[in-house]
Amino acid sequence: MRKPGGTVHKVAILTYDNAALFELACATELFGLSRPEFDSWYECEVVTFSEGPLSATAGVQLLGKQVKHLDNYSVLVVPSWPTENASVPDVVDKAIKKFHRDGKRILSFCSGAFLLAELGLLNGRKASTHWRYAELFQRRYPLVTYVDDVLYVYDGTIGCSAGSSAAIDLGIEVIRGDFGY
Repeated sequence: MRKPGGTVHKVAILTYDNAALFELACATELFGLSRPEFDSWYECEVVTFSEGPLSATAGVQLLGKQVKHLDNYSVLVVPSWPTENASVPDVVDKAIKKFHRDGKRILSFCSGAFLLAELGLLNGRKASTHWRYAELFQRRYPLVTYVDDVLYVYDGTIGCSAGSSAAIDLGIEVIRGDFGY
């Protein structure tokens, strides 16, 4: 088996109250699951800007690592984000915009593209999200070039997966780029 080495990628998986559990689990499985067959792998934490326990799908309780910034990470994964009535807290806005300005990688799974678009990070870029949100996304974010009928869009800096399970495809593409086939 190929032994990845070199740069250690520190991954932050962003969670929030009422997060979608499947997409969060995909991100955790891809980047957080121990891979002892490799000499090195991602260092991964599920993070939140909120205090206390959070709820997820079906009332599952989560405790992410509470953070005030994302400076210690090199990859940010946004597994989901509310598509309706979701204001972006100021601390989240500032932290993610700084992360982007610092040239670090950001991945969104499914509805996570709504957060990136809301922050203006997808303006002038190609992006995708779940087909059920396509019309709403295009109407709300006309400066983003929405791409239909793809599993993901990824340019090496920002990636957006389409539906929920397409997150796995985007994650595998990132892993392939970091560690090879």
